[in-house]
Amino acid sequence: MQNLVKKIMQILKDHVSQNNQEIQYNQDEINRIISAASDKISDKDLEYKNALNKELLEENEEFIQMQLQISEFMEKYGHLFPEDESDDDIFEQDEGLPYFSKTISGQIQYGPDHPQFNNIRFFNELLKYYQEREDYEKCDQLIKIKKYN
Repeated sequence: MQNLVKKIMQILKDHVSQNNQEIQYNQDEINRIISAASDKISDKDLEYKNALNKELLEENEEFIQMQLQISEFMEKYGHLFPEDESDDDIFEQDEGLPYFSKTISGQIQYGPDHPQFNNIRFFNELLKYYQEREDYEKCDQLIKIKKYN
């Protein structure tokens, strides 16, 4: 069971990552369109790219929510599922996913004392989470905390 959960979580993460790459590509296209001569700016193209990015961000939010729900469910009820001794426990080795939900909910403050402070993948996922919600103040705060510690 743990192996199946691990695969599902990886698929969800990979899809979010793929969407983030597409969002970045679209944003580069938007920047290119805007920086072109003003008479060549197509409002239709800009609206399409912005709408696509919004759709991808909403999809990412759903996928991240699903990851958090699966993680919380397995934390609470994982003992009900038999484990194969050969399976790795996703919640002990998976980049601190249980800490992620506790961090974004405010139960754990992100800083040098945070259990995942030195985990760069955790930091990147946390930063992505706030970027997707357009909470740039929180992003700036996280970057400053990481930079000065």
